[in-house]
Amino acid sequence: MSKIEVINFEEKVRKMKRSSKVNGFSGMIKMLRHSVDVFEFVGEDVEERLQKYSDLVGKDSTDFLLNPTDMKDSWNSLSCGNPAIFNFMSKEVNKEKYHLRICYDPVAESVATSFSKLSNGLPVAQYDSENNIWISHTGPEISEKFAKILDSGSPEADILEFLLEYHNPTEKDYQRIKQKYQKLFSLYNKTNCYMEPVFIIPKFAKKEDDVILYLVPRDMFRHGFCVGMEKNQLVLMQELHMDELMLNGYFYDVNDNYRKIVGRTDNVNTMRNSLYRLANRYTDDDIFTIPVSLNRYVESNNVKSLVKRAARKGAELNDIEKKNLNSFCSFIKKNIDISY
Repeated sequence: MSKIEVINFEEKVRKMKRSSKVNGFSGMIKMLRHSVDVFEFVGEDVEERLQKYSDLVGKDSTDFLLNPTDMKDSWNSLSCGNPAIFNFMSKEVNKEKYHLRICYDPVAESVATSFSKLSNGLPVAQYDSENNIWISHTGPEISEKFAKILDSGSPEADILEFLLEYHNPTEKDYQRIKQKYQKLFSLYNKTNCYMEPVFIIPKFAKKEDDVILYLVPRDMFRHGFCVGMEKNQLVLMQELHMDELMLNGYFYDVNDNYRKIVGRTDNVNTMRNSLYRLANRYTDDDIFTIPVSLNRYVESNNVKSLVKRAARKGAELNDIEKKNLNSFCSFIKKNIDISY
């Protein structure tokens, strides 16, 4: 891989804050141009590798779809001189598909590529590019029960496929997870057109069923909320990942994501109605949809504008909703400069 000059983006921004506004804009423009140059170089290399591996299995490169979040995440990563990952998945034919993963590390000036074949959503073979051979996957066998669920194409199959991709639960582990998150499973059955499952492994997890299930917007451009469970209740949360602030060009020094519960219910249909209002609207641009209760939310394509308009929006909210909105605004004010 050709040498890529690396610029410490965050350090440059810190220096810019100490400079004049004119120099700040000039420096920002130079950095953005550099980022575009790097991204263009990487994009051309990605297309060449994609063509190579699609030819290998007799497919057209257009048969492979890029993970929607990878484009945004890779731009943020490369802009900061961090590794970027691109995941391509081929269209499924007879329950089989191919997964191409390309990882660029600009600091190490290296690129790593893996190409695997999947059946029923699970890897069955890995391509050895050095020896030009396929190596059968020696992972755990899928039980007959799991295979039946995966073959069903049901919403539950989505959840199980995602779980098996990152974990190795037994049937008993899975039953415990399903029982623990029974209401989330039911909610996903009703909202899978616009929500999708995500599993998180707690830092000190000891067992395969020590996982946390959330539902997040399926639309890659919608940010600001998720649904989880607490004490057997469905909980609606404000949620913001640190890399999402990069969408508006903000830079920060925080180590965790933001989550706050703003509503809870025992009733699956009540939460379904709330998610229908929040998520059942697809957009072509990034938008922040911040719930303040099960029935109300505020929305903007720019978090800075959202915070600045909070006082005006607050007049329409009750005391609890105002408190939830102020909590989100306080987090934003603490981590980004909204004065300009």
